[in-house]
Amino acid sequence: MVSPARIFEQLSLFIKRRATKIIILNTSDLRAVPLSMRAVMDFVWDPSTYVDLPPAQAQQKFIQQWVVDRYGVGGELVDQIAELYQAYFATPYMNNVSLRHGEQFLSHQARDLAQGITTHVRLNHSAPLPTASAASNLQLVNDALPGLRAVQSASQALLPSIPVARQQFFQSHVLT
Repeated sequence: MVSPARIFEQLSLFIKRRATKIIILNTSDLRAVPLSMRAVMDFVWDPSTYVDLPPAQAQQKFIQQWVVDRYGVGGELVDQIAELYQAYFATPYMNNVSLRHGEQFLSHQARDLAQGITTHVRLNHSAPLPTASAASNLQLVNDALPGLRAVQSASQALLPSIPVARQQFFQSHVLT
């Protein structure tokens, strides 16, 4: 899932250069990315809502509306759910301009590292161990875990407050 801030930042470049004739949106896995897809579609339908805002402020505005629309809640619960999304999108490896990794990065790095070590052991230590870049990427994983665990814990605590009709969506969109 790509953060709305990143989407708004990049699409603003097209709007400001008047490159607005066509957009192609890859929707290869719709279940996992309805928020990102909605951010793109809202922006290209009416960029005036977000184009002049700093990306972080545009993201906050979008997520607040997303929560109201998706969960049918109001008041403090809107802010609490929106904060979960904001905290998730604040994960350091997603915001490092030189990296720009997506949400699958952590699991891919952990899996690749585990496969490398398994291969090394299975081949009687004749296969090379994972490289320094794997170790560096593992550090990114390690750095992200406390924040992601906090988001997961806060999400679990908030689940009973979500309207029953939207709990399954919350479970699949926020808790997985």
